[in-house]
Amino acid sequence: SFGGGDDALVLSNEIADDPDDDYTAPITKFTGRLTTGGGSLNVTIGERTRLDLVGQEGDADTETENLAINELALSGELKITVDEEQLTANTSVLDVTNLTVNDGAKITPSLVGLNDAQTTTVNLIDYGNSVVLPADILSGETPFIYNLTLDNNDTDKIISATFARKSADDLGLNRTE
Repeated sequence: SFGGGDDALVLSNEIADDPDDDYTAPITKFTGRLTTGGGSLNVTIGERTRLDLVGQEGDADTETENLAINELALSGELKITVDEEQLTANTSVLDVTNLTVNDGAKITPSLVGLNDAQTTTVNLIDYGNSVVLPADILSGETPFIYNLTLDNNDTDKIISATFARKSADDLGLNRTE
């Protein structure tokens, strides 16, 4: 939890891959839930870093719904794990005033559990400025049992994820599996 003033979370990693030694640099990451404590928050997710938000939607009955972020600069990976039962309908997990998404940035949405519906759409980020997402923004680390699409509605200023459950044929299962 951050305090009541102007706060910043900066994830950075200056370690580079070394192809001569076949060395792959580690990813710097933070996993958890962020709260602002009433102040403003700027978040920078640099290259070779991951912010993995788990439980960020809070509890719909007792806690605030959104994490309000003044500025979010995304060059690394933003992973958002959502328990959609805890998220009020038409509410995004993150409420960002100024969103910057750079080339090479990734967004990786996932759900806490299986949903009864064949298709589920979750609002991940609402934002105040105009944003163009790179074509390869969706990370390859998506849940196996879903076809996943990411939508950027720049008119409504919402980035959402749609999880469509795959059929048994799509999963390569036969009748006994």
